[in-house]
Amino acid sequence: MILNQQLRAPFKMKKNEGKPSSLEKLRREAEKRLLERASAIEGIPVEDVNRLVHELEVHQIELEMQNEELRRAQLDLEAARDKYSNLYDFAPVGYLTLDDMGLILETNLVCATMLGVERGALVGRHFAQFIAKDDQDGFYFHRQKLLEKKTKQICELRLSKKDGTEFYAQLESTAVKDEAGSCRAIRSSLSDITERKQAEMALMATKKEIDSIVKTVPDIIYRLDPQGRLTFVSDSVKRYGYQPEELLGTNIMEIVYPEDKQITAHKIKERRRGARNTKSFETRLVTKNDTPVPFEVFIISAEGLYAPAKLGLGTFIGTQGIARDITPRKRAEEEREKLITHLQEALDNIKTLKGLLPICASCKKIRDDKGYWNQIEAYIRDRSDAEFSHSICPECAKKLYPDLELEDA
Repeated sequence: MILNQQLRAPFKMKKNEGKPSSLEKLRREAEKRLLERASAIEGIPVEDVNRLVHELEVHQIELEMQNEELRRAQLDLEAARDKYSNLYDFAPVGYLTLDDMGLILETNLVCATMLGVERGALVGRHFAQFIAKDDQDGFYFHRQKLLEKKTKQICELRLSKKDGTEFYAQLESTAVKDEAGSCRAIRSSLSDITERKQAEMALMATKKEIDSIVKTVPDIIYRLDPQGRLTFVSDSVKRYGYQPEELLGTNIMEIVYPEDKQITAHKIKERRRGARNTKSFETRLVTKNDTPVPFEVFIISAEGLYAPAKLGLGTFIGTQGIARDITPRKRAEEEREKLITHLQEALDNIKTLKGLLPICASCKKIRDDKGYWNQIEAYIRDRSDAEFSHSICPECAKKLYPDLELEDA
């Protein structure tokens, strides 16, 4: 009995020092089993008993140290749990967990705030209740694709708050798999992208407006990459037999009239400032039926297009401009030049008849610059477009033909 008391003594000393109830139960069970086995060790020598007591005391200390480690681990887990809870609830995006049918299993405070509903009231509700009617199919296919492929899926939806206010959101979801590899839940993050969508829609509206303006402009608007290939050309090019899409990627020199290629290439590449700045030049482009058409090309940016220097990318990225068809004007200019030349020749001929003309007082012949005497009609005919037909006036007829009776004209 003394031995039993000695064996139990170290344990009784530490029995009530704040151990958890589960450990107390475990200790009582151990003492019960020890009492049952006490008779088995009554015949053991004292030296062995002392050694056994020492081992038990060491083991007790080890258990106490392990218990302290467990307590510290528990505190660390509680701290990590609190940290995770704070990160989860106050993250900049909403988090929610759905089952495979789309029912909300768990959500954070941000998601509840975004939807305008208390977090407790969200659990058990179908997420589709907050999706705009026109976007219901989008969420259905998003969920189906996630369950089939089991890889991260992203979609954009319009969500409706409790008060009916709608906002745009991006839903990024991943599948939670069980041990068999089946999807047992869906974890999603929810981001409010209303500002971005509004900016995209404003940009789209502006683009449509610009496209509408470009389509109504009769001139050809184009853009070239650094190698001179067309990256954009307006619909006005259709008037010359081309489709805009068939010209994309084509070097501009391929549709320039062969005789004008050299000067055109020089003008397009010349992007200098000041007096040497290329503002406009004339060239001829070949239409689809291979007929040359004069164009006047206005380079919008004589220096070309450059990446923003503030980004450290101040490199040339292309050229843009307008090609205006001046064929009618060129034809009018040609007709005008012909008319001017014709009038100048006539004027020159008229000028030769000005001044003093030496004329015979008797026969009325005119002396030319070389000293020869010419009939007056021959002299005028050679120096103008006038032609002569011969007749006789009444006075001369009476003198020359007195015997004829002539009617007065």
